[in-house]
Amino acid sequence: MKYAVFQCSRIGATHVKKALPRQDRAASMDEKGLQIAVVADGHGSRRHFRSDYGAETAVEVASDVIGNMFKEHNGIVFEDSFFTEIKHRIATEWQKRIRDHYEQNPLNDAEIEEQLKLLGDERLEKLINGTDALIPYGTTLCAVFHCDAGWGSVQIGDGCLTTVEHDGSFLWPMPKSNINEGNKTTSLCMKDPMIDFRHCWGEDHPAALLVYTDGIEKVFPP
Repeated sequence: MKYAVFQCSRIGATHVKKALPRQDRAASMDEKGLQIAVVADGHGSRRHFRSDYGAETAVEVASDVIGNMFKEHNGIVFEDSFFTEIKHRIATEWQKRIRDHYEQNPLNDAEIEEQLKLLGDERLEKLINGTDALIPYGTTLCAVFHCDAGWGSVQIGDGCLTTVEHDGSFLWPMPKSNINEGNKTTSLCMKDPMIDFRHCWGEDHPAALLVYTDGIEKVFPP
């Protein structure tokens, strides 16, 4: 079954009102034998003031990693170890690119002044010296891919994967997080993101596969 692949990302009304940047990002890819769709939701709190870049990097990294894994495995070996490798590569590469960006773009005076209002001297020092360099870029991630053998998805943090079945019903196959609750969510900026990096796999071919951020969930609840 061949899918059409597309993505869309729009700034939310609250962000427009507060003159904040668009912190959600989406990406898609359609190559021979493989379709990919990815969304990332940069955290909106004041500590994650570079999360727009974090989300942009997340969708780029996830697309690259999944595409490369598909090529390396000549079609894909669907085992837990395969998905563990995808998640590990995404987390590792995202952290590397973020640390490189932080090194090339140290905190400016306005960012330091803003963080000084939130953090004590010790935590601010960890941010300035790069120990906590990942925190400003915090983001969730949800990616799905489809090929001849079936479909797979990886996710950290909130957001959602939905399959639309041929009878018009909806399913939510991703294992639930043991950590996400209320406005709290796990993130790629955690010290060990693998503790809540989930995955699922299906050998069927639904009518559609959807990945979306929590903004969609709030507007169109199940």
